[in-house]
Amino acid sequence: MAKTKSSTLASTLKENLNVKAVASTVIGGALLLYAYKNRSSKLGKLASVAGSSLLGRGLSGVGIL
Repeated sequence: MAKTKSSTLASTLKENLNVKAVASTVIGGALLLYAYKNRSSKLGKLASVAGSSLLGRGLSGVGIL
């Protein structure tokens, strides 16, 4: 019976965990960190726009990757 519960728990987690949204959130956060460290460069400003977009999509659950 414990095996059935663990397989049910695993399937529930797999359904609820949107991997694309999590990946978008992580990549967006990394881009925003890069943008913060390189504020003065053009690439830093571009990373800020891309990072905020990915972070927003990831947090909303849409995911882009």
